[in-house]
Amino acid sequence: MSRCILLARELLSLKNYYAVLAVYDGIMQDPVNRLKQTWDGVKTDVMDEWQIVKNLCSPTNHHEAMRERIRNAISPIVPPLRTPY
Repeated sequence: MSRCILLARELLSLKNYYAVLAVYDGIMQDPVNRLKQTWDGVKTDVMDEWQIVKNLCSPTNHHEAMRERIRNAISPIVPPLRTPY
């Protein structure tokens, strides 16, 4: 789980928003999201990174955080090629 979270954070630093959403979607799948023991084993600093990714990919206000991040990003970026759900 930690590797996936750190991968998402690295993709975020590379401004690859399409891949960030793909990793986020994978982690948020019910079979993965329900792994309580796995989540309990994730270190605090990695969970802090996950909160950053989770807040960015949150569908709150029609993905306001993602839209704002893309709007303020300096090119080049890889935008999400689909409308996040």
